[in-house]
Formats: sequence, structure tokens, C-alpha cells
Amino acid sequence: MEQSLGKDDLPSIKYFSILKESLNYEQIEKKIDRKEGPEVYEWSVSLYKTLDSYVDKYILKDDNTFSKKRCIDLIYILDLITLKINKLSGFDANNMIQGNINNFINSSLKANGCDMSSRSTNNEDVSVINNKKKIHDLCEDISFIEPKIDLLNTSSKCKEINDYIKENSTEIEVIYEANPTTYFDVLKYNGHTDFNKINATINKIKCLSDENPHTPPSHTIIPISFTLVGFVLISFLLYRLTPLKPWLHNMILRKKNILNNINGEDEYIPENISEYLEKNSSNSDLHVLYKKLSFS
Repeated sequence: MEQSLGKDDLPSIKYFSILKESLNYEQIEKKIDRKEGPEVYEWSVSLYKTLDSYVDKYILKDDNTFSKKRCIDLIYILDLITLKINKLSGFDANNMIQGNINNFINSSLKANGCDMSSRSTNNEDVSVINNKKKIHDLCEDISFIEPKIDLLNTSSKCKEINDYIKENSTEIEVIYEANPTTYFDVLKYNGHTDFNKINATINKIKCLSDENPHTPPSHTIIPISFTLVGFVLISFLLYRLTPLKPWLHNMILRKKNILNNINGEDEYIPENISEYLEKNSSNSDLHVLYKKLSFS
């Protein structure tokens, strides 16, 4: 797994995108919407040729789990097209297009080991078909992620994948719990009887890239704050409770006396420095005192 791995690299997205391109799915969907019967019919006749390389590369693969999922994807998308055509009154009156699609599924896919149990029926709701596909997709992505957790956690796009997987898992769990009898067989087909293992894998995703390297962690800031506060507090206590206070007063007085002798001044500074500051609180006086002390 590369550091740049993103959600588009998940098998449910990556290989379904390849399938749609192989089928010219977007173009044929538009032709169906525009009721371009002859063009759609030609497409259905050419399915064997159109999907020949796809079947060789993805359906007849040694990895049985991988090829099974590619079968499910292909059957799903062809069934969706069939259902869409079937709902258009008078579009395929002789069922020639639907017949070509069914012939391809039975002769090419079934003959090459694809499981026909994932096929939908004409009276099955489209939302149910889509939900079953979502469960298959989630299970495939979890199987892909599980052995690569450590590498995923260091991926620069880990958060993108994590958010996508969590969002899908939450949605699918709600759908499943609302009607478990409809979807249990799909979950079981993928080796699950509940969502425990799926959630356990998701909980292992701890994206290291979420941390901002330019932001100091809180555990570094807190000790620094306590150190500064402690320094100020100790300095204050030393000043108030030790001989430091009278020593400082005496030092200031000696400095002042020396300056007075030099300048011929005989100004009196009270022993209590705070009393002096109260009586001489103007900015000019304070500035003069500071200036004299700083040059001594």
C-alpha cells in the first residue's frame, strides 16, 4: 500500500469504475433515457465483444474471492439496466434487448462460474438491489483494509478512507437493522453474521496523518505554562517572606544616597518603597528614578 492511497483505490470503487468504462455505462444510460431503441439494441448485441476482455481479465482470475465480487458487480449493473428498460412502457416491446442481456449473463457469466444467486427479480425494488450492492462493497473493502491496517494508518489519505468507510458502515448498519431478513444472506455470503468484525476493523484505523506536526501537542504546552506560573509564584514568595525584600530596599536607598551626594541633593526616600511610589507616582518622577538607577 502506498502512502498516497485514497478511497478511489478501494476495490469496490476502483473495479466498479473499470466495469462502467468497459460497458460504456453512462452513454448507454443516456440512450435509454432518450429512448433510443436501435442504439441500445446494438449495444446489447455487442455485449460479448464489449466485455470479452473484461471477463478474461477479471472474471477468469485465479483469486476466487476477487472474481466472485466482479461477477456480482457485473450482474448488478446489467440487472439495473434491464429493470430500467422494463419500466419504460413500449421501449422494448419484444424483450429483445432484455433477452440479449439475459443470454449474455447465462452463457458467459454463469458458464464461467459466476454465482447467479445475486441476480435480482423483476419485482424487486431498486433500493433493495442498491442496498445489497452496498453491503457487498463494504465487506470487500473491509477485507482489503484489514491486513493493511498499519500501512493505512500512515497513509497521507488515511482520513479520506476512514471517513468514507465509517459513513458507509453507519448507513448500511441502519439499513440492515431495519430489515435484517432481507439482507442477512448478503452479509453471510461475505463471511459475516453481524457487524462486529467489520466494526472491529474500522476501529483499528488510527490515522497518524491527523496530527499536525506544526502544532505543539497539549502535553508540551501544559508543563511550560506550569513552569512560568511556578517561577512567578516562587519569586513573589521569596520577595515577601525572605530577607530579599529589605535587602532590595537597602540597595535602592544606597543607590539613591550616592546619587544625592553626587548631585548635591538631600532628597528623602522613605524606608517603605511602596510609600515612596505612592507619593511620587507621576510618570516624570518614576522615569527620573529609573534613569538614575539604570546608569549607576
